[in-house]
Amino acid sequence: MAIMKEMQNMLMGSFGRNSRGFFYVMRSTLANILGREKLTKDNWDMRINRICCITGYPRNLLNIIVEAKANVMGPTTFVRDQEEFFVTKVIDGEQRDIKVIRLREEINMTNGVHLLGHLFVNDHLGVDSKNKHFRIKCRSETVPRFVLFVESEETAKIIRSSMFFLRRDTPGVVVCGKGYPSFYGRFFLRMMTKAPLFVKVFACTDVNPYGVSIIQRLTSSSGSRSSGRFVNAPESELCKFENVWWAGPFPSDVVKKLSQDSESYDKEFVKQVQHWTSHDEDTLQSLLNKKGSGSFVNQGSSGQRKIELELMHQRKIKVEGEAFEEELINLLHSRIRAAIREENGWDGEHVK
Repeated sequence: MAIMKEMQNMLMGSFGRNSRGFFYVMRSTLANILGREKLTKDNWDMRINRICCITGYPRNLLNIIVEAKANVMGPTTFVRDQEEFFVTKVIDGEQRDIKVIRLREEINMTNGVHLLGHLFVNDHLGVDSKNKHFRIKCRSETVPRFVLFVESEETAKIIRSSMFFLRRDTPGVVVCGKGYPSFYGRFFLRMMTKAPLFVKVFACTDVNPYGVSIIQRLTSSSGSRSSGRFVNAPESELCKFENVWWAGPFPSDVVKKLSQDSESYDKEFVKQVQHWTSHDEDTLQSLLNKKGSGSFVNQGSSGQRKIELELMHQRKIKVEGEAFEEELINLLHSRIRAAIREENGWDGEHVK
């Protein structure tokens, strides 16, 4: 407990940094306190979690800046209600409670790209399952019908330039995760699936094992477990949603562009195929072998996901999503529109 208290005082008496930054800044000091026990990034984060659980403070009150690298764009407005809260600071060796009042704020996300960090990082109250102090609103004529998670920033740029998610027939919100989304990236996706919007979540990732594994992880309880970032609910419940619809591109889309007998054959596209590694092999085997409802294969209803993964394995397919260029927009728009318009015309993989 003495070590925990020392860590708490050090954190609260410092300038804000992310967890990784604090680890490197305080490593030498804490090494003397811990003695023989070796300080690693894992047990550093574990100790922070314990402090949050014991004190009831979210990480922000410990001056730990929560990383939210994802960005969002679409016809919605993010609303933060006025808040009053106390922040404990160590001043001249003494802990003092300072009252902070943050005024109501509305951020229109229709025009431009907004970092989720700007929406959530100063969330001093933590996150709860009722989302009491922030919410999403939109105009009746542009209610989002879907939210599209995009893995890479380059693919998101292609989507943003097309503006297809602002079309009146299928307005939607695009979230770029810049890889696997952070806690608040996943939490924002879950907000979109709940009242009053109830939209479907689609995913556009690179056509490789890692890209597919991101879709599986979005619907599982795995990932970050930093218990200090939330209050009154397990983090897995705050970030989890039941299903993510695979919008493509699919391995079969790649095969069409690689086959010389196909009308979609693209000589330049062949150069975009990347080298298949042992890590790709291990990741894909893990996806194929995983059992239960959390399995990527079992989330689809027709078995088509397994067929696509087996095709990826057979042909060693590994291509980044941006390699499809403008054709990607037609793929995504047609599949998302079909899923929305045809109540029973979409099984999570292909339009019937």
